[in-house]
Amino acid sequence: MTIEDNRQIMDTLEKLIKAGKKRGMLTVEEVSRALVVECDASKREVEQAFAFLEKNHILVINGDADEDNSKDIPADDAVRVFLNSIGKYPLLTAKEEQDLSRRIKEGDNAAFDKLVMSNLRLVVSVAKKYIGKGLDLEDLIQNGCLGVMTAARKFDYEKGYRFSTYATWWIRQTVTRAISDTARTIHIPNYVKDCIDKMNNESRLYEQQHGSQPTPEYLAEKLGEPLAKILFYRKIMQHNLSLYDAVGEDGDTVVLDLIEDTGGKTPESEAMRSSDRDVLMNALSTLEAREQIIIRCRYGFDDGKPKTLKEVGELFGITRERVRQIEIKALRKLRMPGCSNEIRQIVTGQ
Repeated sequence: MTIEDNRQIMDTLEKLIKAGKKRGMLTVEEVSRALVVECDASKREVEQAFAFLEKNHILVINGDADEDNSKDIPADDAVRVFLNSIGKYPLLTAKEEQDLSRRIKEGDNAAFDKLVMSNLRLVVSVAKKYIGKGLDLEDLIQNGCLGVMTAARKFDYEKGYRFSTYATWWIRQTVTRAISDTARTIHIPNYVKDCIDKMNNESRLYEQQHGSQPTPEYLAEKLGEPLAKILFYRKIMQHNLSLYDAVGEDGDTVVLDLIEDTGGKTPESEAMRSSDRDVLMNALSTLEAREQIIIRCRYGFDDGKPKTLKEVGELFGITRERVRQIEIKALRKLRMPGCSNEIRQIVTGQ
């Protein structure tokens, strides 16, 4: 059961979205009050509702939107003026984005301005996730604006995805790059230095014996370390990294998280993958609740780790064969030839 199945919650969210667009923001308190008091929403439903608001680019802040002591949004006059002003620009439909993009390609500066201004909520939504990482909100927003401007120039509507999906990649890139430029050097813990020394020694030994550099997989197995850490250590040796250099495929992961840099990702590929997932999620919403959960578990929608028939069966208290039957029935409902392979590809990005 999702909030989309609860008409009262969805009606309330529609009202909140209208209010958020008009004012440029909502507060956590008013959203929570509307959901819990008026809709008797559960904790899970409240969490889903906040995610729904974020997906619709509605800025939600802690405290009173009119107070000067907001924890999330510093009470800087320039920032407050900016936040109040972005509410004046309505969100665009897909058709409007396509028309503006076409006009931008033809050199229409007014179309460029409108596309950028209509997506400033998205800039704030992304920028506020990086508060406390070296730059204040005003600087984060300024750099995020550079990202959305780049996206507006490069966006190709003919590829089929929404501008917000494409622009998010560019906004994250400019924001994380600005953060990294303010903290170019980092202190490397001694245990990391020790691991790097061991890796260097093993690499030299391998090169002497084989005449080539060892693969990261070889070093990971030899040293008993996760592959992600080996890749991370190599980056430390190859580049002057900052703690906040973006290294994840979604742009949110940074060096500090010790997560593998998948490399080779482009805003186009990321946007297309996100669009694929949106299409798939809409399709899944047509299934019965149990079918949805089984498909999500079997293909790792929530944690990226597909579960076996046995594991899913234990969750529901049914046999593996029964899980398989429900899965097949659900895939047939989706009416997608080769659907199981497509789901796996979209979830894993492979």
